Amino acid sequence: MEIIDASECSLTLKMVSAPSKSITIEYINYGDEWKNARKLTLPTSTSEEFTINDLEPSNTYQVRPTWEEDGVVKFGKEMVLDTGVPGCAGSKKKRGCVIA
Repeated sequence: MEIIDASECSLTLKMVSAPSKSITIEYINYGDEWKNARKLTLPTSTSEEFTINDLEPSNTYQVRPTWEEDGVVKFGKEMVLDTGVPGCAGSKKKRGCVIA
């Protein structure tokens, strides 16, 4: 996976190399247990961008792809990603934030 954009409440990613199976994206608050993961199911063998919505601003998430192969759940490389600070993230036109 690669990160495309991070806004206050969403992360947009793209699968770089995906197995030819249905992929589920699991994500948790950083440091939480994977048994509490929220899930987003992607179409089979997608290489399209996808967005994880309804996230908390200024938060860190762990994100990983999963798929089933021969009846066994496989896990892809985990990423640690941050959502944006309110008023500072998203638009590529913004050049940064002033923090007082």
